[in-house]
Amino acid sequence: MSHAIKFLLRTAMFLTLATISCSHRPVDYFNGGVGRQAKGDWDGAISEEREALRLAPKDGAVCVYLGALLGQRGDQNGAIAELREALQLNPSNTLAHYDLGVALEKQGDRQAALQEYRAAYQLDPNTPPYRQAYERLSHLEK
Repeated sequence: MSHAIKFLLRTAMFLTLATISCSHRPVDYFNGGVGRQAKGDWDGAISEEREALRLAPKDGAVCVYLGALLGQRGDQNGAIAELREALQLNPSNTLAHYDLGVALEKQGDRQAALQEYRAAYQLDPNTPPYRQAYERLSHLEK
């Protein structure tokens, strides 16, 4: 094999490896956030998810996960904003409805929480937490 061909092959291999190791895709940040949260690094997880969302602003799954993280960390306003964004992108996202209900209930807005729980339950009546949350607050409708 000629030196020129060897050089081109090595260069192509280097560029391929550099591209693989340096590419930062939204899914990489999303997965990084999941990993950090599993290790208890909540701030790192939120940072990773925000970066994933910066790279893929129309990714409803990232909005839902970031919203859930923010809610679990006590930032209900941030959670509500992210979950409402997720529902703008996909109004049938049952998890976004449920998590939005949780955040609204934590803020004391039980009527709005009931609406979100109802939406999640109506879209997916076979998921026990959706049914349980809806039934727990359904007395507010009477």
